[in-house]
Amino acid sequence: MMEKIQILLSLLFRPRNLRTLLSLRHRGYLVDIGWFQSAEKKMPVNKNGQPIPWYSYPFLSFIEDRLKKNISQEGCK
Repeated sequence: MMEKIQILLSLLFRPRNLRTLLSLRHRGYLVDIGWFQSAEKKMPVNKNGQPIPWYSYPFLSFIEDRLKKNISQEGCK
């Protein structure tokens, strides 16, 4: 709890950092990949709010283009 208070105080005394942090909510890489939605939902989702495997976003970007388009979950059972 004390750590969270210290973080909040440090942001209040550095308005530029706070502005930067808040602006990230509306644009940028983390918004584009759905990171903020994942944090809000407390589960991994993509930018459209669809559930995704628990992998890192860079890995998903890497593998997405390498998978065949006709792969389905039913084929993996």
